[in-house]
Amino acid sequence: MAFALGFSASASAQVGSNCMPTCDETDGRFLSIAGPNLSTLTNQDVNVQLTIPGDVGEFRIWVFDGDTSRNSGTDPDTGEPLHWDLNSSGQGELRFELFYDDGTGDPVSNPIYPLDGGTMPDNDWFTAPAIATDPRAQGPDGMFRYRLRVRLIDPGPQTISNFKIRAAPDAILTTIGEPFGFQAPLFSLADAEIIYPDFPHNTGDPNVFGNAVTTYDGTFTFFARAGVLGENGVDPQEFVVWDGDLDHGSYNGVTADSDDPDTPNNLLPVWAVPEAVFEGAQPTSNFNPPDDVAAADHPVDGKFVRTPSVVYDVHPAAADGLPGGAFFTNTNPSGNQEWERFRLSELPEDATTTDFHANSDPPVEDLLAGVYKIVVRGMDLQNFNAWRVPTICTTSEGDPCPEPMSLRVGDRVWQDLDADTLGGGSGVEADGEPGIAGVLMNLYSRDNLINRTVTDTDGEYDFRVTVGNLGAAARYTVQVAPENFAAADPRGSVGDRVWLDADGNGLQSADEPGLANITLVLRDTDDQAVAVARTDANGQYRFNELAPGAYRVDIADGSVPPGLSLSGGSDPSSTVTVTSAAERVDDIDFGYQNTNGAMIGNLIWTDVNRDGVRQAAEPGVNAVTVDLIDLGPDAAFGG
Repeated sequence: MAFALGFSASASAQVGSNCMPTCDETDGRFLSIAGPNLSTLTNQDVNVQLTIPGDVGEFRIWVFDGDTSRNSGTDPDTGEPLHWDLNSSGQGELRFELFYDDGTGDPVSNPIYPLDGGTMPDNDWFTAPAIATDPRAQGPDGMFRYRLRVRLIDPGPQTISNFKIRAAPDAILTTIGEPFGFQAPLFSLADAEIIYPDFPHNTGDPNVFGNAVTTYDGTFTFFARAGVLGENGVDPQEFVVWDGDLDHGSYNGVTADSDDPDTPNNLLPVWAVPEAVFEGAQPTSNFNPPDDVAAADHPVDGKFVRTPSVVYDVHPAAADGLPGGAFFTNTNPSGNQEWERFRLSELPEDATTTDFHANSDPPVEDLLAGVYKIVVRGMDLQNFNAWRVPTICTTSEGDPCPEPMSLRVGDRVWQDLDADTLGGGSGVEADGEPGIAGVLMNLYSRDNLINRTVTDTDGEYDFRVTVGNLGAAARYTVQVAPENFAAADPRGSVGDRVWLDADGNGLQSADEPGLANITLVLRDTDDQAVAVARTDANGQYRFNELAPGAYRVDIADGSVPPGLSLSGGSDPSSTVTVTSAAERVDDIDFGYQNTNGAMIGNLIWTDVNRDGVRQAAEPGVNAVTVDLIDLGPDAAFGG
């Protein structure tokens, strides 16, 4: 089962951006890296892959609060208070390194650039240098991929550094399945003034926060894409989340961590850092800080506390591909420094392997491909936490970032001016034929309307599409939307063929070729020309879009080659009546025979099957010049 997970933003401070974990500078939600001596999952790098469409020439990233400031004091340059980090030793600066990574393996070893957090501002966005996309980062699907590694240069004994990452809306950020930390920090009064906008609260007592307005409500919302969408879509059979160090359990023992049956007790995951402990029932005394704590520096009135004792809900995708209302709750996630697995399966399993399955209460029924939502509730401030899921970024509007768009589908809608050819138009765009602006176009995948756009002033349009969701082939259908067409009365047509009547019997024979480039004129009862048509390589023609009424079809003067005369008569015209709407008249033909002695000639055609014999379906070739050469008196060429 393949899936990707993304954070939602609670505000949209950076409109039109993609961010991890959010774009809001005031919501208290951060990616996080911890140093030693903190009883948590420490020295865990954060690795983020940037996926960029193949037609993008350059890109850049932004980092919010990339410094690792001391948790007290002021900026020596500005005198402003410092924010969001725990750094009692003055060590623990971050380094941001960008590598080529074409998606086929490990990134190139030498970074394109290292950026040190010590050069970045506190509580503000840092703009990284623009990078021109490079073929060394381009994968087989045409997408450019780069890897951003964030690590502590020299971890201090008690360091937690928090930051956010932002990119342009056409760059997709993912954590490529590696574990990472996240936190809602509150380390200083400067942090409190942001988390609690009316700090120190209207009571005048800085220790009373129970009813204070806050920008952080204890939730983190994640989105995940599971399965494969598209024409060859595949629904997942299971959905898995690994949560780490969530410190489930309350300070007073009312809520306690317990053993998770489907996570091994004697085996650490191969990707876990050494500080992780075996999964089991972790005692509340081990929590640092414990969830829903009541220590002197964490009063129960709510300065740090968020209720309930931490849990999270998983909302699987519904039939429309978006998260549904039904959900499954992990009421007992990980305790201190341990990893636990939360697994949904539509197969009939049991609690030793799966938290919810086909036979559980509630049962897991058909898991569908689409977007899944994970809502964490009761995450206390200062609590360092970790996930292992392939995450994707969130947009500034709070939606999951779209899948990387690697291809464009589209072209042009134009006015087919040479509509005097067979079928009412050549169907081939010619020079000088203008585009049609404002045409509504639909894009379908798996019979579902997935996107709409409108042609520009030149009639051009395009849709950004994926090569295939998570590696599968994808098929798309483009439609000119029905809304573009007003209801119209059905129309009739008149036509047939002009041919060489070799035997002069007035009947078309299979071996008698059509006459190409013969001009025909359609006239009404007032002898006014209504339309003009020319025969194609097979001698066929047609007048379309005719209202009911009487008409006459004439062969234009001078249009027939010399030496040919009409079979069985001398009047190259024929009257016809279209009696009803949508009537198709197919018998207005004209046969010509050679009246100028012997005739040499037959037919040039496309021999599709290369057998030297013309079949009925093999078309003639139009406008080929054939030279007739007199051999002279010696009956030899060149004499």
